[in-house]
Amino acid sequence: MSNIKAFSLASNNGLFRELKTPVGIVNPITTRYIGKPIKISLSYKALWDTGATGSVISSATAKKMNLIPTGQTKVNTASQKNVLTNTYVVDIILPNSVRFIDVLVSEGTLSGMDMLIGMDIISQGDFSISNFKGNSCFSFRVPSKEKIDFVKIEKTPAKSNKIGRNQLCPCGSGKKFKYCTCKEYHK
Repeated sequence: MSNIKAFSLASNNGLFRELKTPVGIVNPITTRYIGKPIKISLSYKALWDTGATGSVISSATAKKMNLIPTGQTKVNTASQKNVLTNTYVVDIILPNSVRFIDVLVSEGTLSGMDMLIGMDIISQGDFSISNFKGNSCFSFRVPSKEKIDFVKIEKTPAKSNKIGRNQLCPCGSGKKFKYCTCKEYHK
């Protein structure tokens, strides 16, 4: 399927304590309605948050981009409930050209980040993090390609490397394993 887009970020020196990626944030009015070509760079920083219902753009980034609010909405934050905030429509570009068009984001105060990627984006694809051998690998693909169920994978019996008594011996003698006298496989 050629329309699948994905990216992975790996750590070679330990575990991720936060999932951060570079992100491009584009005002769709500039690119689609005015037709002004724009060079898209992943110059902003995004934090991925599975506890956030929707994506959030920082107040500083919205101001820097001269975004015009499309409306307002009430949001719940970690410290406050029902906070009235501005909303904006933006295009979000993730690593490896993974792109989301016309995303409604709310404005918020983000410390050290330009954007928070919420479940509105995460739920559109396959999201995984592994910590094999003490190094993290974060991977995201859209659209979703398959169900990934680690419980089911672990319950599937692995193929045995055991040689059956009536199989030919792997040494190449042509004899059944039970009759072969080679020392390589009979330990």
